[in-house]
Amino acid sequence: RWEKVLQGGLLLVGLIVLIVAPIALFSTLNPSLQANRLTSATLSGNLIVQSSAEGIRQMRLYRGSQVSIVQELGHSDKSRDAAEVSFGAVSEETFDSQTVFQARVAQALGEPDVTAWFQFKYQLEFNGH
Repeated sequence: RWEKVLQGGLLLVGLIVLIVAPIALFSTLNPSLQANRLTSATLSGNLIVQSSAEGIRQMRLYRGSQVSIVQELGHSDKSRDAAEVSFGAVSEETFDSQTVFQARVAQALGEPDVTAWFQFKYQLEFNGH
């Protein structure tokens, strides 16, 4: 009889640990939890032109690393890490400036069956990783 009580008690303790452990581990009350500090960021912007005659052409217009990163510590929601990132107004590398390529893209943009869009990509590194 005491074996059933022991089994029930251990099962109850196991269920409580199974419910409480993930909450305690991933909660902001966890003392070993560290803030996600943004350490670097890069941004690139491309013009993509798709036409039936030329296929898909991609032209890089902008590429840059962060100029400044300001960690926002004074916000009301302390469970959230936030940072403000600024990028330079001018690209760090010259965009695809081959005259022939620019002429093809400009010509393709004038055709009726063309779709064009801008593509922005960013890469963020937190805590140096």
